[in-house]
Amino acid sequence: MGMRAALCECESTDFDVCAVLAVGRCHQCGRAFCESHRGDARATLCGACRGFDARRAAHAERERRNVEAAKRAEAFRREERHAAAVAAREEKTGWAVLREEVEVIDAWLASSGPGGRAVSSGKALVAGALGIAAAAVMVPIARTGEWAFVLGILALVLVWSGWTVTRRYRQHQRRRWRLERNRLLMARGCGVPGCAMCARDA
Repeated sequence: MGMRAALCECESTDFDVCAVLAVGRCHQCGRAFCESHRGDARATLCGACRGFDARRAAHAERERRNVEAAKRAEAFRREERHAAAVAAREEKTGWAVLREEVEVIDAWLASSGPGGRAVSSGKALVAGALGIAAAAVMVPIARTGEWAFVLGILALVLVWSGWTVTRRYRQHQRRRWRLERNRLLMARGCGVPGCAMCARDA
């Protein structure tokens, strides 16, 4: 008894089996399908499974877009809540006035130049003492008009001590104004420690 050719097992338009000579068998549902019900060019899927895959892919794409839209909406609402919290707190702390003080401090820090190498308090104290001692020794030597070499050395010591003390004082001033600036900046933002949005907008 010879083998019978496979017939299409897909449903036709009147919900009956097609029964046309099949050209392939679906790898998903296992049904034989004819040329009319073939789902792809390689004859590996029937039309129903091909359509199901397309619908499933479209559904997944819609779900992905819905999730992204929900995330964007939540981020927008979070930004609005944060902006409202910032506005309320900055109005309470008077940030509009404090910001002008911060700008003045920034201008002073910019005009004072870099602090350079740090000068320790001990070094500044020694330099000040040497400067005073040099000035005290220079006065009687200058009156005699002699010992010009020693007078020059003492003058250099005096200049170095004055420069060291001045730089130490300038560093102290810069440190003090930076601390004051940081204190004023605490009045800015929503007030939540470690807020990523405030750090981003800083």
